Amino acid sequence: MTFALVGCATGRSRDYQSDADLIRLKHISYWPGLVEEYHDKTYRYPLKSMVASQENPVLVKIATKQQV
Repeated sequence: MTFALVGCATGRSRDYQSDADLIRLKHISYWPGLVEEYHDKTYRYPLKSMVASQENPVLVKIATKQQV
């Protein structure tokens, strides 16, 4: 898998975003391990039964109020 973290910030928010990026990076490496561990124990992926089919995937858009 390839991940890219992209951000645009100035002033004090730049420091916050830098710290937040480190936390996001930890989460990116942490959560897939939990999902795979769940799959190894149950032989299915969490929430997969909620997806109707591969032709109609479930998409989640994550955005702030300003990005919508």
